[in-house]
Amino acid sequence: NCLTLWIGKPLSQQQRFSDDLHCWFHRLMSIVLKKTLDMCSGWKTVSNYATGVIGEAMYCCVEIE
Repeated sequence: NCLTLWIGKPLSQQQRFSDDLHCWFHRLMSIVLKKTLDMCSGWKTVSNYATGVIGEAMYCCVEIE
């Protein structure tokens, strides 16, 4: 079974920030869930049609029992 978690950031942020955030996100989730994230999609470009904001998002899959 899989719990899907989303995380997003503005597209204007630099790649270094996204890499740091990715690592931070992994550490946070491993602490909170006491589990490792099995799979992350990597950053995908997404747009919010309501606001017109373009950004990036990633989803991660966490195994749950």
